[in-house]
Amino acid sequence: MSAPPPAASSTPPVTRCLEAWFTWHVTRTAGRTTGCAYDLAFFDGFTRTHEVVRHLHVLLRPGGTLLVGNLILGPDRAVTDDLTDPARWRTCPLGETALCVKRG
Repeated sequence: MSAPPPAASSTPPVTRCLEAWFTWHVTRTAGRTTGCAYDLAFFDGFTRTHEVVRHLHVLLRPGGTLLVGNLILGPDRAVTDDLTDPARWRTCPLGETALCVKRG
């Protein structure tokens, strides 16, 4: 199954393509309930849903990376607390983005 084509906008084509792929990938990944282990997942901080972060933590393999975008838009406190929990993640903030590596 391939990613849906990006919507027309003033955003550069490469960015639109990546956004469409990440949106499709996370939606597809979050819908799985099997024991699959992923290497990479993306979380849009604007979503503000702690449940999604917890589910992605389950789906990622130990050492898997969660790329978190739009942190400047203010995810709720539970999301921030989870992503900075050293028992669950090794988090590297990069401005409004963060790379979080799953521990364990």
